[in-house]
Amino acid sequence: MFYIKNNNNLYDKKLFNIFLFLISFGFIMIISSSMPYGYKLSKDILFFVKKTILIILLIFILSPIILNLPIKIWNYYSFHILLLNLVLLLISLILGKKINGSRRWIKLGILTIQPSELIKFTLINYFSSCLSNYIKGEDNKLCKIEYFFLFFFIILLLLLFQPDIGTFLILLLTILSVLIILNINIKRIFYILLVFSFFIKKILNKKYILIRLIAFLNPWKDPFNSGYQLIQSFISYGRGGIFGRGLGNSIQKMNYLPESYNDFIFSIISEEFGYLFSLTIILLIFFISIKAIRIGNESIRLNNIFESIISYSIGIWINIQTNMNIGTAIGIIPTKGITLPLISYGGSSLLITSISIFILIRIDFENKLKSKFQVINKNEKKNNYNY
Repeated sequence: MFYIKNNNNLYDKKLFNIFLFLISFGFIMIISSSMPYGYKLSKDILFFVKKTILIILLIFILSPIILNLPIKIWNYYSFHILLLNLVLLLISLILGKKINGSRRWIKLGILTIQPSELIKFTLINYFSSCLSNYIKGEDNKLCKIEYFFLFFFIILLLLLFQPDIGTFLILLLTILSVLIILNINIKRIFYILLVFSFFIKKILNKKYILIRLIAFLNPWKDPFNSGYQLIQSFISYGRGGIFGRGLGNSIQKMNYLPESYNDFIFSIISEEFGYLFSLTIILLIFFISIKAIRIGNESIRLNNIFESIISYSIGIWINIQTNMNIGTAIGIIPTKGITLPLISYGGSSLLITSISIFILIRIDFENKLKSKFQVINKNEKKNNYNY
């Protein structure tokens, strides 16, 4: 389905096949879980399915470009990409479509883009560029660590205004985690915590956040309003049991569980396929995160600093987002409005996560290529010496 050069065996087929399985399974679950809501919204049971098909086609078109694009291009244009995304974020805040109290979306014909989803990658990409320059002691007028923290502060502020608390927390935790992993100056970490403390009061003062916290702590206190969604999610797990009711046999998706095709799709997976298969899906997503960390470690060994930072960041981001989505669905953290990577409905999320995984595959390819040439050069030097 997607493009990988036939004459090159250095691409990671296992990572690619897991990605392919997850995106295919996600598409099947969107078909299964979205039909009742599609009919309710537009009298078309395939309303959400058609939009997802368009995004998958776009991913299909972009795949050969991303997989064959040198990583240094992403490094070189990181500032420009972030700036474009920042403009889109401002447009969404001012002129964007308002859904469920949040102004995050820009309508483009039949498609809707969510700049706050795209910012997950574009900010991480710029962060990787700035931090790699800082570590290597290189001077770049557009990519300095001080500039990154300025953009970071602005973006967190814009996310708070939308509001998009989920993306806010994902970015904050991802950047903080990478700085700790790379043992960067503790002052940098202190500045991020200072930024977080500045925002936390603003977050808690928002009425809808307080309502979500109350619903999280005791959903049965208001079972037909703020606690309704979480209670319906619990019922999904109870119905599914160990082996599930079978594909398409969910009852909760029949307009009982709100956002069953999106934020709470994992509840429907558990209802239809059971706990064991749901655990398999979690493990496959976590495999991608672990693979990203390993690619980062290999990049460090080869002294590819930018590649290592962006690999760590992507792996941590996917891991945090998965934990937040599932944590919300099973009631161990408050509702955030976060998609399950590669599975939930959400074009912007699916697109940017797919691009990020393609970039991981490309980094792994370049690492293997560099290692291969190092071995060849070493053997040539050894042969010349023997001669």
